[in-house]
Amino acid sequence: MEEYNLIEALKGNIDHLIKNEIIIIQNETFEKPYSIKKNDKFPYKIQLYNVTFRHKLRILNGFFEQLQIVKTNHIQIKGGEFQFLEITESEGIEIKTCKIGLLKIQTSTIYINGSTSSFNEININGSNPKGIIHNIKNISSKKLEVTGTGGLILKNSNIDILKLERVPHLEIYNTEFKELVLKNIGLHPQNTMNFTEVSFSRKSNNLSRRELGEMFVSNTRIKNWRIKDCDFSKCGLTINNKDVERYEFIGFNQWFKKIYQEEETDYKETEKKENIESYRALKKVANVANDKISEVYFRSKELNAYYKEISFKKNFWTKILLGLNKYTNNFGTEWGRALGLIVIFAIPLYLLYFCSTGFASDNSLYKHWGEIFLFINPIHHIELFGDETGNTFWSYLIDIVHRILNTYLYYQLIAAFRKYGKN
Repeated sequence: MEEYNLIEALKGNIDHLIKNEIIIIQNETFEKPYSIKKNDKFPYKIQLYNVTFRHKLRILNGFFEQLQIVKTNHIQIKGGEFQFLEITESEGIEIKTCKIGLLKIQTSTIYINGSTSSFNEININGSNPKGIIHNIKNISSKKLEVTGTGGLILKNSNIDILKLERVPHLEIYNTEFKELVLKNIGLHPQNTMNFTEVSFSRKSNNLSRRELGEMFVSNTRIKNWRIKDCDFSKCGLTINNKDVERYEFIGFNQWFKKIYQEEETDYKETEKKENIESYRALKKVANVANDKISEVYFRSKELNAYYKEISFKKNFWTKILLGLNKYTNNFGTEWGRALGLIVIFAIPLYLLYFCSTGFASDNSLYKHWGEIFLFINPIHHIELFGDETGNTFWSYLIDIVHRILNTYLYYQLIAAFRKYGKN
């Protein structure tokens, strides 16, 4: 079907439409299919108010300083550059390949599929949270804000900052963020939040200050948070009054580096503390899913957070026991710590043991340095250098202290090796 140039069609009336550098087209009906194809510049504000296109208006080219679409339907934007584009109370708006500075959407049904589109900022606002679900895919944007809409489905995009508030339905697929803010998500407890192949990049790649990406979750109430094939290894999570009944994750890659609970202090300021309850909930979910790797990971995170929270003053022995586990094998996850401590303690204790025996005065340490490997064995013979050893009170004391210490470290080493084999 032949398309007609909208600008050509309006040329006869263009002069009286311009008022104070504003073109206002209102209460019009266009029966034919129209388009804007030429690379024309429109250095003024254009407003389409209550305009009906029986077929479709296609914008394929041009530079627009400001375009407002109000109560107007059936517009397809497939090209051009817009400094400011506002869509209000409109339906059937489709945005594909274009470049937009600020896109503002209010109570409208839109479909964004910008395979080569770039946006500086997108702002979507809907007065009815039970209303429209927006579909956005294949875009690149520095900032996307969505408030008070029925939901958002976001696919195959790269967004620096995404802020969502009062959005009861959320699905995100194959998208990378630097910062994600979720506030009042899932107003109804039956809602599900789906994340599939979501990842985060660092806020800064400066080697001297490599800041993690961040996810903020506030007043979230959902039935199920479903996470599949996601990588949050470069992200921290901050939670405030979160109520998630069940986590479900599939194809786990890397979880958040840190999970914080944001709490108010006596001075009404907020303080970040690692969130023990979130780690505990995720540990239980992993156990039910028979995901041993994730269960061990979350158990370690939970105990690390608890160790930081308690004090020596109120929980002296608990703090000591947790500290021993933390620094010897990181709660059963890092065997290298125990192995390193075995070597680190063996060298000075062997020197002290050697010097405390009468054997040391007649024989050089260099000649008997190889006996350190016998010394590391916690069940070595008491006469380490044979019958000629002149053991003293101090050599016996050092030996028994080293045996006890070594036995504990060997136990921690074996426990870390068996972290995925425990029942």
